[in-house]
Amino acid sequence: MIIQQVLALLQGRDEDDCAGTACPVDVLRSNPLDSPDEVVYAVAEYPLGHVLVAAYESEPCAVLTCMDETSLTNALQELYPSARLRSGNAELGPTIELVRDLVCF
Repeated sequence: MIIQQVLALLQGRDEDDCAGTACPVDVLRSNPLDSPDEVVYAVAEYPLGHVLVAAYESEPCAVLTCMDETSLTNALQELYPSARLRSGNAELGPTIELVRDLVCF
């Protein structure tokens, strides 16, 4: 099921590039959320930099890429300004690996 959710999330691209961050962040996809309390995220390296996957209530909600890991978390906070961000590499490990493989494909 998570594979279908990630693929559905990646089918479109947002034009917003979070220009206020230190490096250009490519928002591959994000779903608008109404004031989420907490967004869990994981970051992995891939050949072009870093990829971040975020989830809300176990559902993937954003995929971002950038050369700089700090810019990714800043951009995620811009996407969901009212949310508390929590690193969840253990929880999202399989998902981030799947997304990294899809982005590198």
